[in-house]
Amino acid sequence: MRVRVENMRRENLNKRGRHGWKVDFVVPNATKGTIIYQNVHVSIKSSDGAEQKYSFTEAWPYQPSKKTSDSFLVPVEWREGTKGKLKVAAIVWALPGPMDPSLKKGTNDDYWGTAVHGSFNMIKPVGPPTAKTTKRKVAIEWDNRGKTAKSTFMSGKDLTLTRDDITDNI
Repeated sequence: MRVRVENMRRENLNKRGRHGWKVDFVVPNATKGTIIYQNVHVSIKSSDGAEQKYSFTEAWPYQPSKKTSDSFLVPVEWREGTKGKLKVAAIVWALPGPMDPSLKKGTNDDYWGTAVHGSFNMIKPVGPPTAKTTKRKVAIEWDNRGKTAKSTFMSGKDLTLTRDDITDNI
């Protein structure tokens, strides 16, 4: 089943020091028990030489009556006093349940969080007859070199969305 990506907006989790952008997922004509899956590939670099790359699969039970959202967030500690970029390539699709049993509920705010199931073992987007995928490419940049005021980082206003591409593969 195809997943539509809608309503891009800022996400500021000030208490957690994480900021970025959030979207909603909509599955037209979803059947009861539908599961949304997303493979996420992240690359984050900052001017102080810090660099991380990681990938994971995450999944949500989908209920049309409730909002199902996803966020790409950049922690304050990565941005403070640096210039940098977060790049995300993601593929999202939906299938009838049950959820793949290899995905486990998250335990903290890292990676797939506590409201979602996930795994670092990637799941291929397959399904009857083949999964209809939606690809997302997002880039978020910041430049805080020489800036020391905490208010610069804690509001998320230092972030700029420089790429937001969505492509359907149906």
